[in-house]
Amino acid sequence: MELDRRLLLAGLAGLAAAPASAQPASVAAKPGGEAPLARRFADYADAIRVSDIDGPTIERAKVHLLDSLGCGLAAFKEAPVSAVRDLAFASGGAAATIIGT
Repeated sequence: MELDRRLLLAGLAGLAAAPASAQPASVAAKPGGEAPLARRFADYADAIRVSDIDGPTIERAKVHLLDSLGCGLAAFKEAPVSAVRDLAFASGGAAATIIGT
């Protein structure tokens, strides 16, 4: 089976946008008024637009994303992955999305 790379990336972009519609978590500021590092990093990542990133970096990110998904799918039936997946489903399975399920 041959996948159209652009179609796959467009679909993944849609999945990546889904958390943006979720209710943001409340994060308390540090005593000095500075937001926690995780919040500052999230705000930075949220503010970046594709036009801010150069072409080679975008292409490299696409390769890394596809490689990560390929590794996840290739390991789907491995014993350690199956054990963790079974554990996640035993606890209700609503805490995270599991690739391939």
